[in-house]
Amino acid sequence: MMRFDRFTEKAQEAAMRAYEILQHYKHTQVDTEHVFLALLQQSGGAVPEVMKHLEAPVEEMQQKLERVLAPMPRASANPYGSTATAQVFITPRLKRIMDIAYEEAMRLKDEYISTEHILLAVASERNTPSATILRDANITKERIAEAVQQLPQWPARHRAQRGNQIPCAGEIRERLDQGCR
Repeated sequence: MMRFDRFTEKAQEAAMRAYEILQHYKHTQVDTEHVFLALLQQSGGAVPEVMKHLEAPVEEMQQKLERVLAPMPRASANPYGSTATAQVFITPRLKRIMDIAYEEAMRLKDEYISTEHILLAVASERNTPSATILRDANITKERIAEAVQQLPQWPARHRAQRGNQIPCAGEIRERLDQGCR
């Protein structure tokens, strides 16, 4: 289970966009390519800045991702209505990507998983459609990491960009404990 309360607002937007892409293609499993396409389609935020810095052919990469997504298995006819109500699964590969994104955030001493962490995780894949698309564009995890460090706001920007979240019980308890000292 993914904990979206540990995502920045932009990362949450990307997750929601990935779900919309999944619905568009009538898929029942959200995979790395859905999230990668959502990151590339995002306006504003770090990923478009990173891609610009890398002079990435974003439109071409999006088209390649769409060609990968189009033939993926679709949901069968749902006797209860639209596929939007069908159960959606997260592939083990995407779960691994989100775990790597979390590790990237921890390695960089960031509290929240941001779109940059997710992009770095996608770039860590080997022998997958996303990896091939990145390789064809001459984009490596190392180049992404360098571009991320060149962002004018890095790293303070995303630490403060928590999104509209309600603090979890542990955070509330911690804040109360600090206030009582």
